Amino acid sequence: MSTFTVWNGAIPVGGGTPSSTATGSRTDSLVFQVSSPCTLSGIAFWVPSTETNLAGSNYNGILYTTVTGTTGTLVAQNAGSGTFVAGQFNWVPFNVALTPGVFYSGCINHPDLLEFISGFWGTAVAASGFTSGPISAPAQASAPGTIQQGFFNAGLGFPGSANHPATWYGIDVRVETALAANAMLEMFP
Repeated sequence: MSTFTVWNGAIPVGGGTPSSTATGSRTDSLVFQVSSPCTLSGIAFWVPSTETNLAGSNYNGILYTTVTGTTGTLVAQNAGSGTFVAGQFNWVPFNVALTPGVFYSGCINHPDLLEFISGFWGTAVAASGFTSGPISAPAQASAPGTIQQGFFNAGLGFPGSANHPATWYGIDVRVETALAANAMLEMFP
């Protein structure tokens, strides 16, 4: 069993400058897909190290499938537990089988006035996307109807509006794959 995340525990600057922004309750997302059968084991939200509004944080992880990035079909939802911890990714656990080639929107709905990190990916990064093992965040374009990142919703619901097509809103996703086990079976049948 191997574990992969898109950002590998780092903040993806990608040529832009991240900034912390306080906002009302909202749902932020990361559009991604997998290239082999995987299980989604978590969706995370990065909380800036300067955040102090941590006590009693209520948040939900939500998974949608999406074709255009502007609408989606709910696949699964799970509540986070406890309070956010500043200066790290805060994970909501999942156990959902993912289909290769399908676009998903991994989302976190977070409470009022919690800071989030945002930053532009930069032109070169947006044109190529990000890949980590079997999981990838697709390349970005500004044309309407193309899969894009940075969609958000002002409340609980599919994040179908975009501030900028290549903006990161603090979301990461974690997948588990049986790739390593399969490779061992091939070596030692």
